[in-house]
Amino acid sequence: MTPTGSGAVSEAVSRVEAELNAFWSAASQGSEPKARASTMNFVVVGAPTEKDALRDEIETLSATRAGRAFLMTIDAHLPPWDVDSDVSAVCHKEGESVVCYDRIELDFGAMAAQRAASVVGALVLSEVPTILEAGAGAPVSLVEALMSRADRLIVDSADLGVRKVSELGRKTTAPIADRAFVRTFSWRDMVARFFDDAVMATRAVTRIRIARTSGWKQDPAALLLGWLASRLGMKIESKESAINANGDKVTIELVSEDPKEPLGPGEITGIHLSTWIDGVALELSCSRMDEDLHTVCWKREGARVGAHHHALGFREESWVLLKCIDATEGDGIYREAVLAAADWSGR
Repeated sequence: MTPTGSGAVSEAVSRVEAELNAFWSAASQGSEPKARASTMNFVVVGAPTEKDALRDEIETLSATRAGRAFLMTIDAHLPPWDVDSDVSAVCHKEGESVVCYDRIELDFGAMAAQRAASVVGALVLSEVPTILEAGAGAPVSLVEALMSRADRLIVDSADLGVRKVSELGRKTTAPIADRAFVRTFSWRDMVARFFDDAVMATRAVTRIRIARTSGWKQDPAALLLGWLASRLGMKIESKESAINANGDKVTIELVSEDPKEPLGPGEITGIHLSTWIDGVALELSCSRMDEDLHTVCWKREGARVGAHHHALGFREESWVLLKCIDATEGDGIYREAVLAAADWSGR
């Protein structure tokens, strides 16, 4: 590290600290003092082209989980050791109080990004946890540099891919939440219901068929398949086969369908499992209905019989992000699922 580089980063930290001190000193004055929202430090990393969208995400999040927010990128147009910074604050009325949060934007040159963790360490609120999100187009090198400071890591394997997410997971002990995993909760819940009164059938699955719409850069079936393999005790052999818990072969079949309104690219459209219980075949399926693509038909045929319709519903990405921040009960299950998904993806 050169003195010039170290000096540029230190100057950026001092500049941000001075701006924050000036704002909060002024906020404590006057007839209507302002309180600082301190629920968390939220650090989001993304591509420079995604900054407007990430600012909107921070604004929406602040309505329910306000705290100190960081928006960080690597800017190829900056000299390697330069750091550009911008500090702003947003205030709103909550009852009789005026509550504010601050946002710190940092654009790093390629070499200065190595100091990102120390920069964040100097600027975070020490009394609250630090949540790190790898946003759209996030430079992985910057995410990795910041992981040591994170109490929780949020990713989207639909953007990063399961193999890259699994690599990140091996480099941190922090809990990981995946937006893609949250989005497929309803599918996983309905698959789990297949086995409520047929637990032994989990060991005997011989065929998995997953249908999804085409056109997305990362295969949406990978994470769902990884979850199935980890929960059913399967060992992946290839993209087309696995071995189940009984030692029998499992055929894996992925089907691509053209997107059609209201479904876009990368949507799961159906899942079918073939298994056995007490020597009798059991066919399990959950598929979107042609007349209403937001509704699925859940069906069992053979050793167990039943059929129901279920609305999948729709969740805004702001809700998905909140679930990633708040929900911790599935961390171990998720890690197993993404590792199995990466194993399958790498075959």
